[in-house]
Amino acid sequence: MYFYKEGCRDGCMAGHHGHGTSRTLVIRLTSVNPYITCHLCGGYLVDATTIIECLHTFCKSCLVQYLYTSKRCPTCDTLIHETNPFSCIRLDRTKQDILNKLLPYVASDETENQKLFYKRRGITAPQKGDSRTPSPSPPPSLTPPSSVCHITDTHISILLEFIGACNSFKKNGQIPKKFVRVSLDASIRHIQRFLMRKLQLGDNYEVDIVCGMDIMEPDLTLRMLSEQVTDDQFQDGLLLLHYSLVDAEVQEVYDVS
Repeated sequence: MYFYKEGCRDGCMAGHHGHGTSRTLVIRLTSVNPYITCHLCGGYLVDATTIIECLHTFCKSCLVQYLYTSKRCPTCDTLIHETNPFSCIRLDRTKQDILNKLLPYVASDETENQKLFYKRRGITAPQKGDSRTPSPSPPPSLTPPSSVCHITDTHISILLEFIGACNSFKKNGQIPKKFVRVSLDASIRHIQRFLMRKLQLGDNYEVDIVCGMDIMEPDLTLRMLSEQVTDDQFQDGLLLLHYSLVDAEVQEVYDVS
């Protein structure tokens, strides 16, 4: 694939000059690709984001996700920041604008892919802001699916799925917004109280939190839980927790599906 300089009459490769005749500058896409592709995903840059320490550029989502597991540049291994690498990255509007002009279909395809992503999950697509500094807190889907907690990790993203209730509970037990981000120091009891308030349960019902095949103890912290579970317990980067509603006296659960 080639790019041509507009407004020229006859074509020749760059470097040939004539007198009184306009020339066409021809550029191979393969020669430009190293400057407009992300070395993490291998695709064209989306929301180009540059590390200010070494000026290497990546997709915003790729870089944010990567920085949850490392504080060094994925290209040159330069230390970005000892404690908060997110403070040393910036959106590169110039490079993204160049890419959008060279390959306008990339931006339109990415927009359609994002709409499809949120539509399939039944959630509202967030509106893009105009900030030039990426937020240090990525979307939930970008939280690394790993049980390893780094020193800069203070929160965890959770997916709460309703699995059943006792026969006396007649309402829908699924909370409207099942994606939550909470402190790693929070306990299962905090999650139970959160669900009880959202569902307005009162004293007649209790909430059981299930991870995998086990019912979680109320005093278990999310930090301890994240260190115990395997990557299989993560869905799209979120820790998957199921919950059921039981009668406070009977303590018996029935599947409502």
